[in-house]
Amino acid sequence: MDKAFPGSKFILTVRDSADVWYRSLTSFHSKKFSDGRLPTKADLQQADYLYPGFAWEINRVLYKSPEGSPYDETVLKASYEAHNESVVQYFADRPESLLVVNLKDTDAAIRISSFLNTGKTIDRIPWKNKT
Repeated sequence: MDKAFPGSKFILTVRDSADVWYRSLTSFHSKKFSDGRLPTKADLQQADYLYPGFAWEINRVLYKSPEGSPYDETVLKASYEAHNESVVQYFADRPESLLVVNLKDTDAAIRISSFLNTGKTIDRIPWKNKT
């Protein structure tokens, strides 16, 4: 995206830790794809989210976890940490193009508004689907 849209700004949303991120992801996916239990490969393949099978495809692309264990905690946490680190490293020489923000921080909305220089300031982030 950076190459396709030179001069753009990017926002990386993070959690307090990989543990917090993993709990949120698995909680949301358990509610969304499998009636409260950790989804299986079959659950993800059958899930009609954007289109049937998308949940499984995105799991493969993003996490490359073992097929028999799509929510392998070690693999997913390592993927989360590697992604965040790669984004920060990518923008290391252009810090003005990247905002890293934890949306739970009380000043997150103000920091985003300021970073985007929209001329409007919001005081809080709306929160839906709390997990």
